[in-house]
Amino acid sequence: MRGKAAFVDLLFPNFKKLWPVLCASMIWFSSFVTQAASATDPFDATDRAHWSFQKITRPEPPAIKNSPLVSNPIDAFVLAQLEAKHLQPMPPTDKITLLRRASLDLVGLPPTPEEVDAFLADHSENAFEEVVDRLLASPRYGERQALFWLDLVRFAETDGFKADDVTRHFHA
Repeated sequence: MRGKAAFVDLLFPNFKKLWPVLCASMIWFSSFVTQAASATDPFDATDRAHWSFQKITRPEPPAIKNSPLVSNPIDAFVLAQLEAKHLQPMPPTDKITLLRRASLDLVGLPPTPEEVDAFLADHSENAFEEVVDRLLASPRYGERQALFWLDLVRFAETDGFKADDVTRHFHA
């Protein structure tokens, strides 16, 4: 039995001194949890009326005059706002411009000539969705998204303010 006690004394040399503090803190914590569980709701009726306390519901799309332009419920909301401001939507863009916009937005690079030719040759209804899925699955998409975070944390491979010395990592 002395062996176990010696081992505990070796690991926790001040264990006998800390035991009463540990017990007291456990009692305080359990009473704190009990009080918190039995506490009344800190929010009153006006607080509960705030939008963040409301149950999420799916709103009905508004009725619009130009219904052939609606291909999904979001279009109805956008067109309703345009109609309220007496504005007309722009005509649909051509396929090359659409591909270029998607590619630049998602991967930060223009499409290759082969990608343009393949997109122009695809006359299916879901050709654009397939392009977007391909771009989202591309490693370039992840690299582009990571760029914003790396800029935010000021990541760099060099110490730019010190004459561009190469930063040595622990694994290098």
